[in-house]
Amino acid sequence: RFEPQYDNYFQNPIQSYIYIIYYFLIFYITLFMEILILSLPNRVYKSPLSHQQLHAYISPIRILPTDTYLALISTFYFILLSHVINQRTHDKALSIAHYLKNATRSMKRFVATSLSLYTTIINITLIVINNCSLLNPGPCNFNSLSVFYQNVQGLITYSSLGSPDPTLNITKVCELNSYVVMHCPDIIILNETWLKDNVKNSELLPNNEYKIFRLDRSPKTHPPHPTDPKKFRRNGGGVLIAIKNALDMNPKLVKSNVNAEILSVLLNLKSGKKICITTCYRVGTLQERNFNEICNHIQNISNNKSSKHVMIGDLNLDTVNWKEVNSCSPNSLHQKFVNLFNENCMDQILNSPTHYRGNLLDLVLSDAPHIIKNVYIADHNEFIKSDHFAITFDINIKDAVKRIKPPKRIIRNYKKAEWLNINRDLAMIDWSQHIDYTDINTAWSNFKNILNSICDRHIPKAKIKNKSNCPWYDSEVNKINRKKERLRLQYKTSKNPEHYKKYSDARKELKSVIKSKMRSNLFDESNNSTLTKKFWSYVKCSSNSSRIPEHIFHENIYANNSYRKSNLFNTFFYNQFSEASRYDIDINFSDTQFHDFRFNVTVVKQILNYIDINK
Repeated sequence: RFEPQYDNYFQNPIQSYIYIIYYFLIFYITLFMEILILSLPNRVYKSPLSHQQLHAYISPIRILPTDTYLALISTFYFILLSHVINQRTHDKALSIAHYLKNATRSMKRFVATSLSLYTTIINITLIVINNCSLLNPGPCNFNSLSVFYQNVQGLITYSSLGSPDPTLNITKVCELNSYVVMHCPDIIILNETWLKDNVKNSELLPNNEYKIFRLDRSPKTHPPHPTDPKKFRRNGGGVLIAIKNALDMNPKLVKSNVNAEILSVLLNLKSGKKICITTCYRVGTLQERNFNEICNHIQNISNNKSSKHVMIGDLNLDTVNWKEVNSCSPNSLHQKFVNLFNENCMDQILNSPTHYRGNLLDLVLSDAPHIIKNVYIADHNEFIKSDHFAITFDINIKDAVKRIKPPKRIIRNYKKAEWLNINRDLAMIDWSQHIDYTDINTAWSNFKNILNSICDRHIPKAKIKNKSNCPWYDSEVNKINRKKERLRLQYKTSKNPEHYKKYSDARKELKSVIKSKMRSNLFDESNNSTLTKKFWSYVKCSSNSSRIPEHIFHENIYANNSYRKSNLFNTFFYNQFSEASRYDIDINFSDTQFHDFRFNVTVVKQILNYIDINK
């Protein structure tokens, strides 16, 4: 219909505009059809375009349904081919050469333009689709923070729940550390930790790996009932947030004076924006007073417009139907929580149960739900044994997150040392010249320098990473842990009691091996009464301090440098053994079998050389 009917066809502006719009649609539909073909998974195209990429290319017409797409493609392709092949008289028997020979100049121009346009469309389409920079644009500007959450139902044993110095639940602590070693989450959030003040952070996670924020249960966070003090438990509860030290985000605790088990940590981004991570544990029997405290805390955070808020925790709102767009609850108190979240523009992300009884108790809420990605609700007892399921997700942020890499240590690789050359060089040294005729300090310095220079020549050096995991988690423990996970997946698929027994046995084996490894790292195998160097190195790593205190006080004297501290130690030990003991005891040495025992420098030196310094 829009073909030129005469030579001065393009002098009519309306027809010219129609012609341009017509061929623009031809171009766009052709491009769409090529992309649609390549987006279909088949044997020819191994890597079809994703749904998001396809819609990005055809955004102006993506509102049309699929049937309309196909109809437009068929219609415009038929019209385009009829322009090139069919002649003006609609005689199908005439060839293209005969058609071009008898056509006017305007028609020749039209045919040439149509063919050129179609060829250009095909080439541009193939270039766009096969361009690696479009299909594989490389790393995007978004950075993700991996988050692990679970209501663990106590990291201490239930029998020691009321004790001020409780016993850790070794199984759950080991399972937590096993997950940390295998998956390395950036943020760890735990509810119902049941911890007390006497439990140190270093007993849960390595201090050099995570910065831990805790809020253990107390009369302030879980106040007793005004009329019935025994109604609510004084023990249990507690929340924890651990931020990886490698994240250069300067995490800070959000100060709050509310009387509830709610904890918030603020993460600072490079752009000046902030992300607030909040966790809350709410006992289901708590009433209006607890709601008001949680409400005040959430509203204080929402008032800070520069920060995005992500909240996760066990709120025990089991009567709320979160699957509906407008969530509601027959319980008036639960409905108040729903209204609170709506007023602060916080959307609830989860729709599946998070408890083994089929209830949705643990919630993930955010005023920016688009940053929550890859939400995964784990199976029952997949990571840590508990009635609640673990939840993992990613927080996507536009700012680049700088991760501080731990410095590598340079050590000597003694496995590749040239021992023959070392012995040869040591034998060629005239030690009397460097040691015998000098004072003790100079002699020690000479000996150390000579030995180090020989070692540098014949022992290669290697760079190793600093170990961030627990010293007892080695390759053997990791192997058994993977075996346990494999058996758990097998039981999940089959539901066979025999497979469950194998999984249970593997879990017991893991617990037994970990206890044995912890014992071997604590005590020396040759002497059970002796602590090993591994233990002291772990204590030093966990406590961020050395065995010798930074400040020493003795006889009203303070010492804070090595020289003064060594003098104080010398004074202390000198006073212990310098004065003769005055015992009023009559001792007869006439019948003793050690009457020929002689004390001299050589004998004492020999005894001192064989003393175990670990005792």
